[in-house]
Amino acid sequence: MIPFIPLFGNIAVAEVPLGSRDRFGLKELSLVVASANVFSSPVSKKGSDDVNQQDNLNLPFGAHTLLEGFKVDYRLLEALTAPCEKHGVTAFEVLFAGTAEPDRVEVLSRFKRGLNIPNLSVCVFFAGDMPDPLIPDQADAALKHIVEACEYAKAIGATKVAGPIGHSIGKPGTPDQVTAFLKRAVAATESTGIVLGLEPLRREECMAYNGFDDAIKIVDAVGSPRLGIHFDTFHNHCFGGTPQVTLRAIGQRLVHVHVSGSERMTPGTDKVNWQSVADGLREVGYKGSVVLELFGPDCRKEMPGIVDPNFPSALSVPTSLEVTRWCLERHGIVSPRAA
Repeated sequence: MIPFIPLFGNIAVAEVPLGSRDRFGLKELSLVVASANVFSSPVSKKGSDDVNQQDNLNLPFGAHTLLEGFKVDYRLLEALTAPCEKHGVTAFEVLFAGTAEPDRVEVLSRFKRGLNIPNLSVCVFFAGDMPDPLIPDQADAALKHIVEACEYAKAIGATKVAGPIGHSIGKPGTPDQVTAFLKRAVAATESTGIVLGLEPLRREECMAYNGFDDAIKIVDAVGSPRLGIHFDTFHNHCFGGTPQVTLRAIGQRLVHVHVSGSERMTPGTDKVNWQSVADGLREVGYKGSVVLELFGPDCRKEMPGIVDPNFPSALSVPTSLEVTRWCLERHGIVSPRAA
């Protein structure tokens, strides 16, 4: 039996050891799984009145899951129905880690229809022994991966493919190389109509360019309306950026948002200035979804972690879903749920 460790109030966590994921070049990780359903108390409703409803962004609240990328019994998707409905999840992000088998496309399409989730997105990255977009003899294979991800996204009804799509995590490169690859990616995926989002990662994970300033220059150099910036609150915090200032600089290039606390903590229990996030999103007129990306505090020194497929990331941690929802409601980012 896994021991649960009390944190505060009725919250407890258990550390679940996971196997190594050598394909992605990761060390062995563990997942922190929180005990369920603690913020049904009045504190969960606190803050809903803190924001004038006319100022509420009413953005779709989403959850990221790494479910797609591994050999998973897709009946697990049925188990996600309850947390999606309970926590008002109306956006859903899946990982594309390889060729999409037809049955996966069909099951995810049924999942979307069954839960009435209107906002789907697909996450893509390169790491470990996956092809490196910036190495000449691997670039074609990397481009094929992006094309397949966009075709998969289109097949399941998603509109965006986002992530660190222009480089391999933790490997060297230059902004010019990233620009050249993304120009190819935009051209090769034109028929899909899918929007691509470039996510700047913290410096130790992105050695090809430096943060949001370089990412903006890359997107402008590519010059396509189908390429924009994927903003992640965790990585922006690592750069020391004020969220509103960063978002103002991104402006209309913003196509996707991940919410994740400092040191990969749950939003609302961390050091990110969430009011600044809200003000920045409001200032640039963002209308897309905000997606909780959760890997657990014990993974904070790794690259964004690969969790066990039986624990599909944010959707398997109801406490963090509830706390995040409360934080975003309080700051007027998502609409308060009906009592």
